[in-house]
Amino acid sequence: MGKYGGYIVLVFLIGVVLFATLRKDTYRKEIAEHKGTTICKFTYCYHANKSSQARVRYYIDGVKFKNGYDDCPDNYRDKLKHFYVMYYSTLDPNKITVDFTKEITDTTAILNAGFSVEELGSDAIEKGEE
Repeated sequence: MGKYGGYIVLVFLIGVVLFATLRKDTYRKEIAEHKGTTICKFTYCYHANKSSQARVRYYIDGVKFKNGYDDCPDNYRDKLKHFYVMYYSTLDPNKITVDFTKEITDTTAILNAGFSVEELGSDAIEKGEE
């Protein structure tokens, strides 16, 4: 790698971390300024090395979205296939935050958010929904 190879790798890694941090902050700012609220279904927890990603499904204006969000919540197995409050950017509905502390159990609210009756009772872990 040469004399400066280690430094180049270090600078690159710092750049990647800064980019990821700034991107997350930009998403949160955009969501705060252009906030939409809906209900999402936590469908799957994707694990990779020491990190994880919560996979959710939601509807906005009748359009179905499947997306990943940060880390899976603690005790995620108990939360799978449940419905939660989700905030999104009205400019880009793929920019989301999920509040796993606010579970939605009101069937009418879930149906009004775009989910079907069949989706309410789905017991299978939906790996295909990644």
